[in-house]
Amino acid sequence: MSNQLKETNNQSNIDVKDYLYKVLAYWKLFLVTIVIGLIIAKFMNGYMQKIYSLNTVISVKEENNPLFSTGTNIAFNWGGASDELETVKVTLTSRTHNEIVVKRLQFYVEYLKEDRFRLADVYGYTPFKVALNIKKPQLYGKLISLEITGNDTYKISTEFNESGNNQVITYSSNTIENYSTNSLYYSEEFNVNDTIKSDFLNFKIDKIDTFTIGEKYFIRFGNFDGTVKGNKGLSVNTVTKAASLLILQKDGTNKNRIVDYLNTTVQVLDSIKQVQKIEYAVKTEAYIDTLFKEETKKLKEIEEGLGNYRESNNIFDLSTEGSTFYEETIQLEREKKNYKITTII
Repeated sequence: MSNQLKETNNQSNIDVKDYLYKVLAYWKLFLVTIVIGLIIAKFMNGYMQKIYSLNTVISVKEENNPLFSTGTNIAFNWGGASDELETVKVTLTSRTHNEIVVKRLQFYVEYLKEDRFRLADVYGYTPFKVALNIKKPQLYGKLISLEITGNDTYKISTEFNESGNNQVITYSSNTIENYSTNSLYYSEEFNVNDTIKSDFLNFKIDKIDTFTIGEKYFIRFGNFDGTVKGNKGLSVNTVTKAASLLILQKDGTNKNRIVDYLNTTVQVLDSIKQVQKIEYAVKTEAYIDTLFKEETKKLKEIEEGLGNYRESNNIFDLSTEGSTFYEETIQLEREKKNYKITTII
């Protein structure tokens, strides 16, 4: 029996060794597979865009004073979010709020630069910033090349549609109009102190860093509504159920753009809250003034009613009319004494 067990163990050992030898015989195939996998991984890492995720935390305080209301409502949240917290969450994710943020940052102006596989978003990494005249038309949806030609000079160039039909957008009114031209190409050199004024371009380049001669960037004026829609992906959640803290989180391919958006959205929220405070104070003052006027009117009516009642019922105010009667009595006594003295003389 023991001999059979030994033979079985030996066969198992032999089988494992044979298996390992067979596997190692394909080492070339394994090596090729690993190399191919590394090449694919490197290509995918270079081709796929990096996604960044940033967040910020804000504190929300209750501003309404229940003493100014006609009645006081006592409610228990049992650890849930307050109405003020829910209101702020809705405000931050609303289209109106995002429109204000996009307008302040002018996110509809795209800053681009050629990368290995695509045009990369270089917002916040350019040595210049576009100072846009939102009341004037801008060439819509076309890549506009901006090439640095000197320490303070740059060249603007773009291509028009072969049909001659192009579009311009005016951001102040958010309107898109047709623009026709016989030219197929536009190119002109400017100084940083120049303001570009034409039928299809109206802006100024503000230099914010050192120009590197030969560097080439692209700018493009996009759709306002599309930009607002693309920036509605703001995640707003409570930190804990018991605290009035909100965490704002946004994802994107450009860190500077995310940082500016989060900071500006908090600033816009603060501005909205300040306006609400002012409106609340104005309404409270108006309410108090109205209340005083109504109470003053009521007091005058009561005073007039008491006066009429007193006159009709011969009711006198002893505190006031008693002193008058006393003064008249003293005056009569004085006149009486004077009369006696005059009679004696």
